[in-house]
This record gives sequence, C-alpha cells and structure tokens, in this order.
Amino acid sequence: METIISFPFLVPVTIMLFVMLFNQAFGEELVKSEAKGSPGYIGYHLLAMVAPEAAFARLYSINNTNACEIKKAQYGVIAMFIASLLVCYKHAVTGWAFFPLLADLLMTVGAFFLGIRVWAAVRVHNIYKQRKVFQSLESMIAEKQKEAEKMVRQQKLLEKQNKKQREKNSQIEARNNQINIYVENKQRMIQQHMDREKAKVDLMRRNIERMKKYERQDIVVAIDTNILMEGDDYLIDELKKHRLLISKDVQMEWDDIHKFASGEKKRKGLRARNRLKDLVKTGKQTGNLVQFTVKKWDSEFMKENNLLETNDDDCIIADYLYEYQQGRNLVVLSGDRMFEISASVHLPTIELEDYQLFSREKRKGKIAG
Repeated sequence: METIISFPFLVPVTIMLFVMLFNQAFGEELVKSEAKGSPGYIGYHLLAMVAPEAAFARLYSINNTNACEIKKAQYGVIAMFIASLLVCYKHAVTGWAFFPLLADLLMTVGAFFLGIRVWAAVRVHNIYKQRKVFQSLESMIAEKQKEAEKMVRQQKLLEKQNKKQREKNSQIEARNNQINIYVENKQRMIQQHMDREKAKVDLMRRNIERMKKYERQDIVVAIDTNILMEGDDYLIDELKKHRLLISKDVQMEWDDIHKFASGEKKRKGLRARNRLKDLVKTGKQTGNLVQFTVKKWDSEFMKENNLLETNDDDCIIADYLYEYQQGRNLVVLSGDRMFEISASVHLPTIELEDYQLFSREKRKGKIAG
C-alpha cells in the first residue's frame, strides 16, 4: 500500500493518465472532424497509423464513437494505460529509477501504439474491401433503381401512348363503322334504285312488246283520252309507228280541258294537243296517218251493245265499235282500266301495265322542286 501511494508510483501514473485522457479526447475530436470524406486506400492506411479512430470514422461515415472498431481502439488505449500502471508499480517496488522507468514506459507505450495501429491497418484493409463491395452493390442497386424508374417512366409513357392509340383506334373504328354503314346504306339505296329502274325498264319493254305485235300490220290503233294526256314519252314514240284512229269526242275533250281547266289538268290538255300535232306531222312523213272518226251510231246501236249515251267513255267506245263492225281492223289502247274493261267486251285491246310511270315521276319531281 505504501508503494502505491508513494511518489515514484504516483508521478508516472499521473503522467500516463494524462496521456491516456489526452489521447482519448484527441481521438474523439478526430472522429468528429474526420467523419466525412474518402481519402482512398493508401490514405486510409496512413490515417490508421496516425489516428485509427479517424480512419474508422471515415470508413463508417459516422459522427460518433459507437463503431465497434473505434471502441476497440479506445480499449487498446485503456489497456496501454493499465500496462503502464503495471510498469510503474514494478519500478516502485524494485526501486525507482527515472531512465529505466522511462525506457520501460516508452517500450510499453510503443508496443501498444504499434500494436493498435497494426491491428487498425488490418481492420482498415478488411473494412475497406467490404465497403468497396458494399459501395459496388449500392451502385448496382442505384443503377438498377434508376433503370427501373426509367422503365417505369417508359412504361407509363408507353401506356399513355397506347391509351391515346386505343382512343384513336376506337375513333377510327367508329368512323369506319359509320363509313361502312353509310356505304352499305348507299349501296342498298343504289341497289334499290337499280331494281326500281330495272323494273321500270322491264315494264317499258313489256308495254312496247305488246304494242309491237300490231306494228306493220293492217291494224289501226284507236286511242283513248288519257294516253296523250298522261302517257309516257316512249309510248308516244311507239305510237308513231302505227296508224291511229281518234274519236272526235276525244279530241274535243282535250280541247275543252286546255281551254277551261286549270293547273295540272290544263297542262295535261296542252300536252295532249302538242302530242297530237306531232303525231299528225310525223304520220304524214311516215305514212302512219292519224285519222279521226265522228259519231255514226244511233240509240238503237247503243242499246244493242249495252252502251249508255250519257256516258262519255261509252260514246267513245261506240265510235270505235261502229268502225270495227264496219270491217275496220283496229285495236283499242287506253290507260283507263275501266275504259279498257268496257272496250274489251266488244273490241280487241292492248293491255298496258302502267302507261304513265315516268310522266307521273316527272310531275312529282316538279311538285317537290
């Protein structure tokens, strides 16, 4: 006990305690000031030789002394202090001598100093390698994250473009559907129009064929009022190839309609007069003359044939029937169904299907216009 509290022991112990505390404080300051930065592999080893705590702080990139290697370095300093205490105690027991004590202390401090730094260099090497691997992995992860983020952005952009394209395709498809429907409707309308026109042409052909049966024969076509008033132009052209017989009652009816009627009926009367004029003129040129017949029958004739003198159609039929009974070879042409039926009882007739198909459409077109 006397040895421990003696001057030769307390003086060097106090000095070593001061050295230890100074080293600890210096190390903590280095840790705080050197916590950031990366001096490189050689720089880390040089720093480990000078101040291990600073090297570990930089490697761990921390601003405290909680790293395991930093604590171990501090434990080494404490161990060095304990070893120094033992050296001082030894010299205090055996007899105090300054230079031998100084030599032993320097050797002890030097051994611990060198040992701590060698250990620090080895740990710095291992930690540096691990850190490089970790940094490489971090770099790869960061790069992959950037690639993933880029792919996500590209994916979003692609989805946005795809959405726009789908919307555009949808609009195009809808437009195409509208066009297809429009085209189909137009095709259907065209087909319907062609079917109607074909039906008209077929009807016209049948009417012409029925009239052609009496062409170039010694047959006269006796016509009714409405043929020249309402008949289609192709029928009038066909009539130019035949000799015609017209009752004066028919001619007078056209004239009365032209003079006293109005509107469309007046126009029909004028049309009949103009057509009659053209037929007479053409007949003189071709030899297919237009002839007229007047009333030659009496009341007895009407009774014998069951005709009414008070009926205009019966009077016209009587005119043609009288000529027919006198041996005139004729056939009656009318667009009036009732007139045709009445005439067919006594006379041969030409049965037309629709004698004013085109004329009626022209009149409708004028009204619509």
